[in-house]
Amino acid sequence: MEGQSQVAARTLARHPGAAPAGSTLWRDLLAGARDVAGVCPGMILLGVTFGLIVVHAGLAWWWTPLFSGLIFGGSLEFLLVAMVTAAAPLAAIALTSLLVQGRHVFYALSFPLHQVTGRLRRTYAMFALTDEAYALTTTPPGQFTGTRILIMQVLMHASWVSGGVTGALAGASLHLHIPALDFAFTALFVVLAAEASLAGRRLTDPLLALGCALIARVAAPGQMLLLATVATAAVITFALRAAPFAAISRLRSAPAVAYLGQRLPVGIMIILVTYLLRGTQLTHPPFGLTELLPVAVTAAVYAWKRHMLLSMAAGTVAYALMLALLS
Repeated sequence: MEGQSQVAARTLARHPGAAPAGSTLWRDLLAGARDVAGVCPGMILLGVTFGLIVVHAGLAWWWTPLFSGLIFGGSLEFLLVAMVTAAAPLAAIALTSLLVQGRHVFYALSFPLHQVTGRLRRTYAMFALTDEAYALTTTPPGQFTGTRILIMQVLMHASWVSGGVTGALAGASLHLHIPALDFAFTALFVVLAAEASLAGRRLTDPLLALGCALIARVAAPGQMLLLATVATAAVITFALRAAPFAAISRLRSAPAVAYLGQRLPVGIMIILVTYLLRGTQLTHPPFGLTELLPVAVTAAVYAWKRHMLLSMAAGTVAYALMLALLS
C-alpha cells in the first residue's frame, strides 16, 4: 500500500495550485494577524479608555464586556454610557443608535462578505463589521479570503473587549483617568483616513468628504455623522449621473456600485475624523490647536512611515503635550 505522503505528493502533482487545508488556515491566520497588527494595540488603548469611562460613570466593571461584547460599536458605546447613566428612554437610545450607526448601510457596497461562507460565519462577519474592519478590507480590495476576514474581526473584537475589561478593572481598583487616551480614538481614524487617501491617490475624495462633514456640522450638529455620510453618497451619485456626458467612454466599464465602493471608504473615514472633532472650539483660544495639531502629526507620521501604531502613538503624545501646554 502507498503511504499517505506518496498519495499527497501525487495529489499535489496533479493539482499544483492546491494546498493542504491546514497550511491555508495557517497562512490566513498569519495574514489576518499582520493586517490588524497596527490596529489592535490602538483598539486596546481605546478599550482601556472606555472601561475607565464606564467605571467613572458609576457602573459596575462587568458592564464593560457586556457593552463591548454585544454592541461592539465604538463611538456608540461611549454615547450609550452617558445615556444609560442619564436614564434616557429606550426610544431615544434606539434613535441615537440609528443615527450614529446609520453609515453602516453603505458598507455593504464594498465589504467582501461574499468571501465568507457558512451562515454562522457570515452572521458574525456582519455583526463585527466595524469601521476598522471595513477600512482594512476595502483598501486595497480583492485580497481577502473569508477566513482571513473573520480572523481580523475576531482579533479586533478580542482587543476591544480585553482592553475594556482591563480599563474597567484598573479604574475600579486604582481610580485611574488618563485624559490623553481620549485622543487615541481620533488618531485611529486619522490613520485609517490617511491610508484610504494614500491608497486611492485621489485628493478630490477626502476634500469632498471633508466639505460635506463641515456643512453637516453647521446645518445639523446633532445628526452630523449620518447627514454627512448621506451627503457624500448623494454628491458621488450625482457625479456618476453627470459624468457620462463629459466622459461617457471612460465610464461604460465602471458600474455605479463599484465606483461607490471604491470612493466611499476614504469619505467615511474623513467624516468620522471630523465627527470626533465636532467639539473643537475654533473661535476661542487656543483656536482648535489642542486637537488639530495632533491630527496633523498623526497624518504626517503615517504618510512618512506608513506605520499605524507609531502614527497613533505620535498623535496621542502630541495631544498629551498640547493638553499640558494649553490647558
